[in-house]
This record gives sequence, C-alpha cells and structure tokens, in this order.
Amino acid sequence: GMNLSPAMYDEFIRPYEHRCLDACGGGVIHFCGRGDHFIASMTSLRGLTGINMSQPHLNDMETIYRNTVDRGIPLLGFDRATAQAALASGRDLRHLVWS
Repeated sequence: GMNLSPAMYDEFIRPYEHRCLDACGGGVIHFCGRGDHFIASMTSLRGLTGINMSQPHLNDMETIYRNTVDRGIPLLGFDRATAQAALASGRDLRHLVWS
C-alpha cells in the first residue's frame, strides 16, 4: 500500500506515473490503502482514464468521489458494497463506478 505524504507522491511517484501514461497513450492507475490525501494530484495527470483502488474503508470517500467521478474519471473494479452505500446515501456516482 501507499504510505506516502502528498509531497512524497508528487516528488517520487507522480513523475513516473506521468511518464508511463504518456508512453502508453493513457491508462488507469491502481493504489492500495489510503490515497485520499494525494488523489487530487494523481487525478490531474494527463492521460489518466480511470482509478482502480482497494480498501475504500481507509479513505475519505467523499474526497475520492470529488476527485474522480465528479471530474469524469471512473472508478474501476470498485467495491460494490461501498458504491451501494454511497448511492443509498444519495451520493451521485454519475454512472462512473464499476465493480
């Protein structure tokens, strides 16, 4: 899992994810564990077409949703129970969350 500060993500991970997305013409990024603290930086990468994350219970999911589905970035392979709970609470997932 990622146990990095936002500054560490920006310095040590983001440049390489940027290079990979450019080289591949875009793609999806996976992260394990907590990522709500650097999701805004991650989802600003050019060519990002989706996020695959695990362990939503470790994240502030409203922060995740604001920086993904609200910006048109799908959550792929997402935990079905978490998505259903969000929908039941009235959260609009914009048809961009796929189990």
